[in-house]
Amino acid sequence: MAQTIDRVRVLDSSGDPMSVKGYIVAMRWAIHTHSDKIFTKLSAEDPQTPGERRFFDESGAFSTAVRSLHYAPSLAKLRQPVLSAALQTGTLVSPELGFSITIWECLLPAMKGLRFIGGYFPSNHNGTLPYDFDNDKVIMKPKNPFRLDQTSGTFFGIEEQVFRRLVDTSRQGPEVLREFRRSERTTTGYSGVSYLPDGHILGQIELFRPVATDIV
Repeated sequence: MAQTIDRVRVLDSSGDPMSVKGYIVAMRWAIHTHSDKIFTKLSAEDPQTPGERRFFDESGAFSTAVRSLHYAPSLAKLRQPVLSAALQTGTLVSPELGFSITIWECLLPAMKGLRFIGGYFPSNHNGTLPYDFDNDKVIMKPKNPFRLDQTSGTFFGIEEQVFRRLVDTSRQGPEVLREFRRSERTTTGYSGVSYLPDGHILGQIELFRPVATDIV
């Protein structure tokens, strides 16, 4: 796997390659339908990129670029292709262009006070939500309440303040992410929802509800 890192070159301001620590992790899962010769396996390596000098982020531009590239695929998943392209290419979006967003809350007590920009991936092609709306009230109402073998979908989102900072990045440049702070709250209290320090959240759609819309 180390050959993958060998193809990466990180250059300083003079164009000289610097040695950067890399991490490669590969996993293979064995399930009950596999043969007895297949085992679950985890492989990890930490090779260095080619270079005579140890890496030092002289201007901070490298870390901000990595952060931009980290969030670009997530913005694409949130159906924000313009924002995603801006972070992917390091270009700027006109301030005259606004973006429609839906703001959600997680129903778990441990996540109280946090809001997320996101949506859900349905478990079937119908894409039905597990609740209805009645005079701005959310009513939990599975479409097939008698069937226990059906799920509605998976929610995916980014914490609201992180998302708004990404929008600012698309308009002002990657330097906005230089002061980015990881979230200190990562424990959701329930295995059905995962919340990461970078603001990403993933979980059962039944544990989230839309609370507002906005233009940013």
